[in-house]
Order: sequence, then C-alpha cells, then structure tokens
Amino acid sequence: MRVSPQFDFSGGAIIDSMSASIGNSNLQPEDFIGLYLLTGSPDPSLATTETLLVDFTLFPNGPGGGFGDTTGILIPPSTGPSYIAFKYIRTNGLFSVIFDDIYISAFTTGISPLFFGEDLGVRLYPNPSTNYLTINLGSNNKKVEVTIVDITGKVIYSSIATNTIKVEVNTEDFKEGIYVVQIQTEEFIGTKKFIVKK
Repeated sequence: MRVSPQFDFSGGAIIDSMSASIGNSNLQPEDFIGLYLLTGSPDPSLATTETLLVDFTLFPNGPGGGFGDTTGILIPPSTGPSYIAFKYIRTNGLFSVIFDDIYISAFTTGISPLFFGEDLGVRLYPNPSTNYLTINLGSNNKKVEVTIVDITGKVIYSSIATNTIKVEVNTEDFKEGIYVVQIQTEEFIGTKKFIVKK
C-alpha cells in the first residue's frame, strides 16, 4: 500500500476531487486497485481498522488513456490518527494506475457525518435494486438532499426533497454495479451503499 501523511478525520471528510487514470484493457481477475481509510497506524498490518472507500478496479479510462475526475468520495468519522491508502495489485504489466491532484475537506462540527447505522432508522430497499430505490428516512425531515455516486465517485443523481419520510429514485438507467447514496439533513450527513442488478 501507498499511505498518506496523518489526518484528523474525527468529524469525517470528503475527497472533493481526485484525478485518476487507470489503464485496464488487460485486466486480470487478480488485479485490484482500491482506496482505503486506515486508522491507528499507517502500517496496514498494525491499523486498528482498514475500510475500503472505493474499488477503482473497473474505473473507466479516459479517451486515449486520459484522466477522469472523481468527486464526492466520503470518508467516515474516525478516532485517532487516520490515513488514506492505495492498495495496488498488478499481475499484468499493462494494468497501469496514476492518481493526481487529490483535494480533501474535513467536516466541521454541527453536522455529524456517518455511515448509517440501524439506530437511525434509515433503510434502502430493494437492495439490490433493478428499476427503483426507496430511501426510507425513518422520520419526517424538513429538507433532505440526496446524492448518488458510482464507484468512481461520479455524481449520477442529485435531488432535494422537503417534508418527507421517503425518497424514491428511478434506477432504471443505472448500470449494474455498486453505488453510494449520501443523505444530508439539517442534523446529519450519512452514506450507505447499494447495488444495482439488471
């Protein structure tokens, strides 16, 4: 793994942008490139936790091998020293990876970013999804911002709803894969993964 300097992600954070160029024309089943959050130690074998944030293995390469820009990669709150790490496994010499221009913003207090737990009552269904996704917020919210990103961090859906308990998302045009939905209310920001299968 390649590991960043130490960060303080006690309030959570977001990777605002990060350029990526991944040549995967000869991708092998064993090849892998992932972005991780490590806590406790920069050494993965000593880290308290190792959380996969994004699987870049199937990241679509830009035209002519150019860079694609990723946005909105959420980093959950963590205690103690935290690190961003890239894990890269290459079994074929033609599988190349370049990352550049990484910008990270930490969240401030007042809004509590988190990965939704069962205690908040937020539910996504059906999961896996085919043609639609229901986001049940568990309680009425005056204003809710919903953003959905794919595994590369590209925003593919965004909406704002008011005075609602549920948000319905049409996923009929979504490609098969893993997505992250981010929900922001006046009280919190939270994220949860879901899968689209056709």
